[in-house]
Amino acid sequence: MDGLAGNDRGPVLEVIVSRTNFISSHTERPVRVVGLSTALANARDLADWLGIKQVRVLLIEIVCLCS
Repeated sequence: MDGLAGNDRGPVLEVIVSRTNFISSHTERPVRVVGLSTALANARDLADWLGIKQVRVLLIEIVCLCS
């Protein structure tokens, strides 16, 4: 997303998701939202805003075994 929106990615993402949800609600076509983030402290708040009832969080820890 950095290449698409630069430092203004927050508002750009908000507009994209809001318009997608609006169109989905008027066409009665379901939308699946998949989010990837290196850090997201407010996953539950984001899920509430998106209207997601079930939140699945997968934590992957990468360990470097460098010698």
